[in-house]
Amino acid sequence: MKRLFLLVAVLLLAPGSALLARAQNAGQPAPAAQGRVSGAVADAETGEPIASATVGVWRSRDSTLVTGAVSQPDGRFAVEGLRDGRYYVSVSFVGFATQTLPDVALSAGDRQIDLGTIALAPDTQVLDEVQVS
Repeated sequence: MKRLFLLVAVLLLAPGSALLARAQNAGQPAPAAQGRVSGAVADAETGEPIASATVGVWRSRDSTLVTGAVSQPDGRFAVEGLRDGRYYVSVSFVGFATQTLPDVALSAGDRQIDLGTIALAPDTQVLDEVQVS
């Protein structure tokens, strides 16, 4: 009988504690995620836009991936919904060397950052020949 009472008490109190926790945070607004980082990706040799390049935004403090985007056919990209803070941006595409832009900072005074054109150089690694038998 004691176990049944204890089980009922836990089940009745658990939902109430979740409501209480939500009620304590109800008066405080969540931090705004309004930052935007944009730019374009192009081939360093030809100047042609690179479509489908991967753009990753990483938190500088702990190197965790925050979000990312893929460049459009004209090479342009935009990453939105970023909170204020320090980031680094990594841009990559198959056959090209990855370009990393360190120290991209979003703050109350500067939430819209245009990185301009990011030129990716072809990755010219020479591979040994492969024999198929």
